[in-house]
Amino acid sequence: MFAKLLQGLVLFTWAVFFFWLYFVDPQQLAKLLHPKLWWLVVTGGAILVLFAAMTLKNIRTHQQTKPLRWNWPSIAIMLVPVFYFWYAQSAHFGSSTFLSRTTTSPGMSSSLTYAIPNTLPQQQIDQSQTITSLTQAAFFPRQLNGHSADILCQAMTNKKLPENLFICYRFQITCCAADALPIFTFIRVPKKIALPQNDDWVRVKGTIAPQTVEDRIFPLIHASSLTPEPAPPFPYIY
Repeated sequence: MFAKLLQGLVLFTWAVFFFWLYFVDPQQLAKLLHPKLWWLVVTGGAILVLFAAMTLKNIRTHQQTKPLRWNWPSIAIMLVPVFYFWYAQSAHFGSSTFLSRTTTSPGMSSSLTYAIPNTLPQQQIDQSQTITSLTQAAFFPRQLNGHSADILCQAMTNKKLPENLFICYRFQITCCAADALPIFTFIRVPKKIALPQNDDWVRVKGTIAPQTVEDRIFPLIHASSLTPEPAPPFPYIY
């Protein structure tokens, strides 16, 4: 009876946690899951409530057929995600994640594999339009050559890069944080502007001017200003 009561309480606790993520702390949920998949969290919470109710309802009719100590492993397994979430609270994607999830070398003089495919469709964009999408700046620099840019991103500096160059990146997710991949462009700053610190969030304003290296085209923005900013509530590109 005690084991069933404990199992029901654990299930109910998880249901409350799911609803809390969606209704109380959506920013934390946004670090883990695509916003369009919110219904999975709500549905999961509802299912957990049903399972908890069924477990607690059957406490009195449950016949103890095995020693209580045999139930502890199953209860412990149900608590494993707690430790993952505890870690996820302080974890964040940064330059180390960038390097582990991209096949490129951050040095423009090295053999880069991040180049603009020739098969990408052409985009017709008004010349007066300011580009605020990092995805556009990263994948369509030829079409956007000469356009003004105003982009919020994380900074990554690297010794292999020239002194006045850094990488501006964000992570794009399809489902959740597990499938996040970096989208980035290079930023060139004048000598009067100091480079940001690694993993700082900055707003970059400047002009898009793709760079050709070894017959490959890479996205590049000539920055006119860099402004430090706090991390956005929804850090990913969707």
